[in-house]
Amino acid sequence: MSFDRVATAGGRDVTSYLVRRYDSATGTTPVASFTCSGSGTTVSCADPGVPGGTWYYTDTPQLASWSGAESARSGAVSTDSGW
Repeated sequence: MSFDRVATAGGRDVTSYLVRRYDSATGTTPVASFTCSGSGTTVSCADPGVPGGTWYYTDTPQLASWSGAESARSGAVSTDSGW
């Protein structure tokens, strides 16, 4: 997955993102989460070992002790663990 990096309202570049994986479009508890970071204008992350199913992702920008708002959920992402 990849998404554009953002800056805080004060113009500071965000250094990492908390990515959450949900098993439904509306559930409240993530089934997995991990942190990723990147440089440049785009951040790319991988979620290795995802079991087969349909998943929804969000990202939350982070900088030191500051966290931004969690994004809207992605569209459905389907995986097949049989490959």
